[in-house]
Amino acid sequence: MRIWCLDYVWDSPFAGAQEQGAWSRNQDGRKRRAQPLIIEWEPDSDVIGDFTPVVYSEDWMVTETVGEMLLARFKGFELGPVEMVQDPKLKRKRQITRRGKRRVWLPYEGPPLCEIWVTHKVRPDLDRSTLTNVTTHEKTGELRYQVEGCERIESSGVFPNRCEKRLPRDPGKGIYVAEADLDGADIFRIEGPGGMFCTDRVRDFIIEQQFTNVDFFEMGETF
Repeated sequence: MRIWCLDYVWDSPFAGAQEQGAWSRNQDGRKRRAQPLIIEWEPDSDVIGDFTPVVYSEDWMVTETVGEMLLARFKGFELGPVEMVQDPKLKRKRQITRRGKRRVWLPYEGPPLCEIWVTHKVRPDLDRSTLTNVTTHEKTGELRYQVEGCERIESSGVFPNRCEKRLPRDPGKGIYVAEADLDGADIFRIEGPGGMFCTDRVRDFIIEQQFTNVDFFEMGETF
């Protein structure tokens, strides 16, 4: 069974959001995300997708309808609350001009949203996975590494002639995870790389339902 990383849809027509909190600290002093997810909407769009990636973070929001559909079928996560903030200096204009940018305004009038709060985390198999620069965090014991051979974007050239090409996963390479360690979870995190991961079952369901504003990169497989 293959494993996939949820990713942004580049040049998406849907609204994006930035994370504003909340955070707490672990016993080792490192910051970690706490609930609720607090976001601020970015300008450029007022259209809400079925999925909304929270930029500069590993977190995702979905509409409550999509969240409930996923929760009814898959394990490894819960649905968490979302709160929204907005710069008090922003003033909503009565009319949108060509120079003005559309955005999601507060009070929020879109579909109810929730966070995919991932509760399951697994460790990659170091013998099967194609990892480089593997280190262990001194206090937490968590792995840090780079992955070779997964599906990726390769860039060449320089602006304005820069070219990007999507390369498929190399056969037999990537991150390998024991299926027993998933314990039935289809949505999960992997120790080391950031991001939210899922199995074929989740990806296939999302594609089948034609949910918007989410892409997938093939990262490896289970054994």
